[in-house]
Amino acid sequence: MAALNCASSELGIDSPELGWGFCYPEGWHLVEREANTSSPPGVDTTLDVVGPDGLFGFMIVGSYERGSSADLAAWLASNEPADAQGTPISWGNAQSAVQVTGQLRRYAITKHRVYMLTLRQGAQNLDLDAAMGMRLQTWRFA
Repeated sequence: MAALNCASSELGIDSPELGWGFCYPEGWHLVEREANTSSPPGVDTTLDVVGPDGLFGFMIVGSYERGSSADLAAWLASNEPADAQGTPISWGNAQSAVQVTGQLRRYAITKHRVYMLTLRQGAQNLDLDAAMGMRLQTWRFA
């Protein structure tokens, strides 16, 4: 997988076995856990995020089998129909990607896998959507 290109004020997290990596602000503390999923088949990585000021948030990075889906729209229709409505976005080196309408969730597709980023944040906590949204181009997918 291509090396991450993080700014000097950022750190990177790289999960080559799951095929993703990204940059995040220096000072964040991440606690990572993985859980296998059966529907869709893959792995969800959960990340508890605590900023240097004690604010927190929660992220899920999913890595799923693409199967025989021709494109991201077909995969979403088969595996996550409630998330099928979205706006196209540019996300790292993915073939295509969308932000789900009305959600803090994004999906990207590569030759072999589909990736999901779900952000959970609350009032008076980390603005994960802003922080991660401005770093989408730092992502690298295998």
